[in-house]
Amino acid sequence: MPGNPDIPNLPTPPMPPLETMPFTTTQGLIAILYDLWLKAQGLNGRILVSTEIPGAITLELAYDEEIEIEQGYFYNGAQFTVPSGYKFVVASITSYSADNRVTVKTNQAVTFGTYNPDTQVFTAGTSTTFPNFMSGIDLKITADMGNVDDIVITVTYTNQDGVTGRTAHTDGIKIKKLQLAGNKVPMFLQGGDFGVRSVQAVIADKTNTGAIEIQGLKNFFYQRIKEADTSYSLQVPRESILIPAGEILNIDVGTNGTAETRRIVRLNGYLVPV
Repeated sequence: MPGNPDIPNLPTPPMPPLETMPFTTTQGLIAILYDLWLKAQGLNGRILVSTEIPGAITLELAYDEEIEIEQGYFYNGAQFTVPSGYKFVVASITSYSADNRVTVKTNQAVTFGTYNPDTQVFTAGTSTTFPNFMSGIDLKITADMGNVDDIVITVTYTNQDGVTGRTAHTDGIKIKKLQLAGNKVPMFLQGGDFGVRSVQAVIADKTNTGAIEIQGLKNFFYQRIKEADTSYSLQVPRESILIPAGEILNIDVGTNGTAETRRIVRLNGYLVPV
């Protein structure tokens, strides 16, 4: 086939001897074939890495409500138990309040047990094993309290080091009569403790009808909203906060006032099969 008369014919450069090539013949052939394959895939030398997680299910745990929250208490705005066969990966947390007297905490929790304040019977629940422990205890009211008496509760627990017979108290905050379900009272651990493995006993100074869940918590987001009509957002590095199957996701909201005002918290993430 004749060439272009305006372009002189140039000799084809000779192939260097195989022994001077920087790779073996087999390596060179593999490299050539791999380059041809990339071009055939339209990748032009680029390798695309997919971030898709097979079987993952996106999930949003949301709280959006105008409700009066009594000072000293938290309100459990939303709760979700991670189902068997999955782990939950936290991706982002967004919070907003129309007033400036709000504390938001999102946490993972286990149920250390339940307590009947009428019969004063404690039923043990989950415990953790070393090196795992929960960082605190909340008393969650799961059935409206009756109109009998305010009560003060003391919890006996095993601390982070496995020492038994430790006691937690509510620092004078009472579970009031007629207190509604969903309210939570934070407890204070015995001096020097920073974790709880299990709970052995619960006792109240008086009786009342109702029901109480003893939750062990790990707070992974704790924020005080200082300015009204302000929203905050936290993007969580991938798989840095994982909640295993059987544990609870909580959105808890507390306030220094009692105003009935709008507060919003959204916890986003995804369930991943394990």
